[in-house]
Amino acid sequence: MVDQNQRPGKVATNNKVAAESSSAAPASRSAHRAPLSQSAFNPGSPTKVDITYVRLPGASADITLSATGATLNKYKSTKSTYSNGLATYVKAYPFQNQGFDFVAHFMKAMSPADRVDFLAANWVEVVVELRAYFANASNVVNQLAKLGPEFTDHIKNLDIKLKLPPLAELSKMTLALLPASAGYKLIEEVVQEIFQFPAIGRMNVVLCIPHSIQDGIHDQHLSHALPFFPMSFTGWNVDIQAQGMYKPKLILREDLNSLNGLRAIEVKRKEDEELRVLNAVFVRHSIYEPETLT
Repeated sequence: MVDQNQRPGKVATNNKVAAESSSAAPASRSAHRAPLSQSAFNPGSPTKVDITYVRLPGASADITLSATGATLNKYKSTKSTYSNGLATYVKAYPFQNQGFDFVAHFMKAMSPADRVDFLAANWVEVVVELRAYFANASNVVNQLAKLGPEFTDHIKNLDIKLKLPPLAELSKMTLALLPASAGYKLIEEVVQEIFQFPAIGRMNVVLCIPHSIQDGIHDQHLSHALPFFPMSFTGWNVDIQAQGMYKPKLILREDLNSLNGLRAIEVKRKEDEELRVLNAVFVRHSIYEPETLT
């Protein structure tokens, strides 16, 4: 006797219903959402491409000049827009390749008009390394010489970053003897170069100290800004960047007052030196040689 639940017709009917049910369920779910467009996966060629150059995260300027070379602190961002409204972004880092030469790029790849526009829109950072304070300090002036007047004549936005040695090392020299040090003379050399920059509109002198701001700012730090006072361009600021600070900050009012006091002492010292020279008695030996009797 055949069980009614196992009859071929019954089984076939049940299988058909199961098949219809299983096929109907997805159809029912998909009916509540729009099908994905094929163009979303293959949008074709972009209708618009925008290329911009963005400053690298963490960089404090767009161009950095140091004793070891010149770098362009930017990456290339490409935005492609398609007809369906989709937009894609791609980042590239062509200026961080070891083979990239900023000096050659600036001098050969840019037209004279492009150079002027480029420097008007970007910040230049000159890094003066003073960590080996009592040794031969690295010289960044050579990098400025490589770029020449095509670069220096059109700089509008300038940061001078003075990387100072530890306070324990600075304290080995008194403030009176500081102007005779190799590091101080290097700063004066850089200032002489900046004197020849005719287009400067904004400038910051950044004192970089290798310790926490909680340890304070000392006269030995502030004194390194004194060589900038004789500049004809007077619209410059003094910033401080201590260890752990993401960005430089303007020095406080009391620190500015201390700097002005140091400036007054420096001016008085130079005046006294000039007066000492004027009042000095010079002894000139006569070239006359008396005859000797024989």
